[in-house]
Amino acid sequence: MREKPTYQELERRVRDLERATKERKRTEGALREIEEMYHIHFSLTNDVLYSIDTQFRIISISPSVERALGYKPKELAGRTIQDLNLLHPEYIDKAASDTLRILSGEKISPSVYQFITKDGIRRFGEVRGVPLKRNGKAVAVIAVARDITRRIEMEKSLRDSEEKYNIHFSLANDVIYSLDTQFRVMSVSPSVENALGYKPEELIGKPFQDLGVLDPDSMDKAVSDTLRVLSGEKIYSSIYQFITKDGVRKFGELSGVPLMRDGNVVAVVSVARDITERIKMENSLRESEERFRTIFESARDCIFIKNLNLEYVFVNPCMEDFFGLSTSEILALGDRDLFREEYGSSIRESDLRVIGGEVIEEECTKLVDETPRTFHVIKVPMRDSTGSVNGLCGIARDITERKRFEEELMAKEKELAHQAHYLEDMNITLKVLLDSREKEKKQTQEIIASKAQKIIYPYLEKMEAGNLEENCRVYLSIIKSNLQELLSPYISSLLSQYLNFTPMELRIADFIKHGKSTKEISSLLNISPYAISFHRSNIRKKCGLLNSRKNLRAYLHSAEQRYHKYQ
Repeated sequence: MREKPTYQELERRVRDLERATKERKRTEGALREIEEMYHIHFSLTNDVLYSIDTQFRIISISPSVERALGYKPKELAGRTIQDLNLLHPEYIDKAASDTLRILSGEKISPSVYQFITKDGIRRFGEVRGVPLKRNGKAVAVIAVARDITRRIEMEKSLRDSEEKYNIHFSLANDVIYSLDTQFRVMSVSPSVENALGYKPEELIGKPFQDLGVLDPDSMDKAVSDTLRVLSGEKIYSSIYQFITKDGVRKFGELSGVPLMRDGNVVAVVSVARDITERIKMENSLRESEERFRTIFESARDCIFIKNLNLEYVFVNPCMEDFFGLSTSEILALGDRDLFREEYGSSIRESDLRVIGGEVIEEECTKLVDETPRTFHVIKVPMRDSTGSVNGLCGIARDITERKRFEEELMAKEKELAHQAHYLEDMNITLKVLLDSREKEKKQTQEIIASKAQKIIYPYLEKMEAGNLEENCRVYLSIIKSNLQELLSPYISSLLSQYLNFTPMELRIADFIKHGKSTKEISSLLNISPYAISFHRSNIRKKCGLLNSRKNLRAYLHSAEQRYHKYQ
């Protein structure tokens, strides 16, 4: 039989019970505090806290699910994930597989699923889960889902941005590059090969001072500009001279900005543009401007420029000398002041036509200091880069003296023309007189020849037919020969005009007409009888007697008579 406890034992047990009661109350209070804190976190957290059992039914879910997906917790509790259509169909299998792996006790990294809200919007969530165990066995999965839609969108935007940057980086005509704080080339776009002839891999990792791509005269400026950017400044335009791989020198315009990380400059990002052609054009423009200024200032013609209000904005020294005024004085005056009112109005009308786009070339006379002056004026519209007219430029040449000389020359030419006309009339008169004189001379020659034929030759023939001594007969022959030679040109002229004989044929025809034989003619002309026969044959041919029995001598006499009768 058990012995009854003593009083001391009972007191000890009471004290043990009191301590146990106090410890339990303290533990229960701490548990309530933990539960209250859990419920506060559960209800206030932005992440969605939930638990699912081994059948994939939702046991509990935090109120934040309403903000995330639009569902109240009571709409989801007790239902399976498959039935709720919370997940995009493409992610169902992955979610089930991940849940089974957690229930099996496996630790897995966070998973990303695409959820569908109550109103059909798709959102991305990152889920972490752990098993809930009882008696060493997993009975549920406790998970936390965080809305990472914004992060996914930002990552996508970042990827898109990086892709665009890479495209621009690889396709840009400008050279994009970066330097670290030690001036080493960190990156450079492929366009550097077109610009300088180097491949990017030939430059990356090397200090740009050692690359030999900068002209020595540009090196100090480049180092100074880079240090300024590394100190936090921005360089928007700086021009250096580069040297290509094959030694050609080119000009580049650079801009640079600091690359910041955690508030510190870690690199320089720069863009270099080839401006060699622009520099050449600028140099050409400067040379052109210098040439223009030289011509403008040394020209002996008046050159001026007006704006759209037809006010003088630029005049050359020649115009100052012409008016005897300084440039500032001319610019303060108008055409009505420099010329008279009536001339100023006509100049304005002409200028307005030029402003309208016309090119005008004209001669005009105006009074300058009460003296009439004649000008040859050319005015053209001036245009800006858009093609719009922004003024006019004119060149005026004083041609007063030239016009005076031209008028004097015209007067002289008119006088010469009058004299030429007079001389022409005199020439016509003289020609008529000469023609008349020549005709009279010809008629006289013909008369002489005709008279000789009629009144001299018959008597000479009678004398020849008479009984003359031999020496007299020789003298008579000489007389006839000399007379024949003297009259032959006149007779030949008659026959030549009528029968178209050659000079030799005329002489032979004359001898034939006077009854000379071939042998006699051959002796007189000192040519062979065969030649005489040949000419006789030509004479008969021209007279139309080649195959005729007519006497040639008789025909020639009759032809001469017909000719005289015709005359």
